[in-house]
Amino acid sequence: MPSIAFEYKCRRCGRIDRNPHTAEPNGPPTLISAIMGKPHPFPGFEVRMLDVHTCPDKGMGVTDLIGYSIED
Repeated sequence: MPSIAFEYKCRRCGRIDRNPHTAEPNGPPTLISAIMGKPHPFPGFEVRMLDVHTCPDKGMGVTDLIGYSIED
């Protein structure tokens, strides 16, 4: 069964992190819950609208949830 990876883009360096992962059917309700600020529908991980990222130059950036991709 394919899984999905939530994607966060760093405002500082532009890189995209792909994490956390979940089963494909969990993607839409989890994404919608994060956007609406509602409790997450599945236990085990939390998807937030903002996170932090360590940039290649060792600085820190703020990342925004931009969606998810499907992986095999």
